[in-house]
Amino acid sequence: MHISQLMIKNYKSIARITIEFDSKFNVLIGRNNVGKTTIIEAMLLWKKCYDINVVSKGKKFYSVSKNLNFADIESLRVSDDKDVFHTLSGNNKAELELVMRFSDEDENYKLGFKVTKAGHINNAYFQISYLCPEEFTRFASLTEKYGKSLRNLIMFTETRPISKILSFEPYILDSREV
Repeated sequence: MHISQLMIKNYKSIARITIEFDSKFNVLIGRNNVGKTTIIEAMLLWKKCYDINVVSKGKKFYSVSKNLNFADIESLRVSDDKDVFHTLSGNNKAELELVMRFSDEDENYKLGFKVTKAGHINNAYFQISYLCPEEFTRFASLTEKYGKSLRNLIMFTETRPISKILSFEPYILDSREV
């Protein structure tokens, strides 16, 4: 199984983009400040939405999607919930869509979330809803095929550059200061 497509709508600097992925190897290349990290962050936000909507035993999704706390998106480069959206509409409201298509042999699963900012509360939570609940139900059947929980069926790993390491790490300090 692999990610075959990513669709992002109204997220940060991205108004709308669809990216097709190769099943073996993919690389994001571009000049500084063109959105490479934003694409990765969109994938991480999608994964947060996915994880909070998996029931505790990991075999199915909640029938009604759960909300995401603003504090739980610390991996995104935002200081305010308004920073998550490309554009805001009237009354401080906004929504974005994140969709990932997974291909498994001859089957495709299109799992999408709509993330909505509540207009009256800032930096508290986002309302999450499924774009097509039936696809999530269909996708949950893969837990039996692969013998894994839904949380372990999809895994993302994030790495950070050395410049993000805290300055008090012992191997960065001058030996005379220790």
